[in-house]
Amino acid sequence: MKNIPTVSVLINSLDDSSQQVLSIFNLYKKNYILNGHRNFFDLEVLVSGGVPEVIKNQSLYPQLDFSKITFVEDQGISVSSINEMFKKSTGDYILNLNGKILPRSNFFDLVSEMKEQEKNEKKIVATGPAEPSKATCWVPQEMCDIAGLGKFGSERPKIIRFPAISRKTILNHLDGVIFNESFRHHYVDNWLGQYADLIGSPIKESSEICYDNYSSIPQVNKHDVYDKETYIGLSKVAKELKSKMSYNHKVNV
Repeated sequence: MKNIPTVSVLINSLDDSSQQVLSIFNLYKKNYILNGHRNFFDLEVLVSGGVPEVIKNQSLYPQLDFSKITFVEDQGISVSSINEMFKKSTGDYILNLNGKILPRSNFFDLVSEMKEQEKNEKKIVATGPAEPSKATCWVPQEMCDIAGLGKFGSERPKIIRFPAISRKTILNHLDGVIFNESFRHHYVDNWLGQYADLIGSPIKESSEICYDNYSSIPQVNKHDVYDKETYIGLSKVAKELKSKMSYNHKVNV
């Protein structure tokens, strides 16, 4: 029997992420039913940050397969928590969520998009759900200028806010991490998009798959200054090294 791929959904949230966990399992069940009671991928869910209520009160959720859920201790900063979840995951395809968004019914179509990119031999196999308005987000012009990219306006590298990435891409081209470890919280998705463009394999969010906003809790901004300086440092190095630069290059701020 041919092995089916595993999809790892990583959820990083200091707030209760029970709704995200429940949504993922409901969508997985729907996928199973729509495909004639068979799945074309296996599922695992990794959660970091606050312990969700569904894990605290497992007896209240008999519909969940808790053998597929792994809680990873919060690492203090979101970049470290997300990278730690990846290290503990086993999936062929990695999908990211947080506690502020919910996946829509076609969320797992991101896997199909990545498989199509693999067929086309794309170096950086990555996509992600767009925001409800489908508005495109580009890296800041300031960083393009610092890195000497020579790109302006809509030519700038695009940002994937909640990246879905193949494991092979992470291991072969991203130094084994989802986000550069020099960051703490912000600008990580900016650097991912900028780096992909730097090595000639630009990425973008899906034009067909969106997420829904779930929480209006303000974004944490305590690491803004540090992370911006980190991003500037990486961009300066990128100007010198260009495509020879490594994704997880370390900078000291």
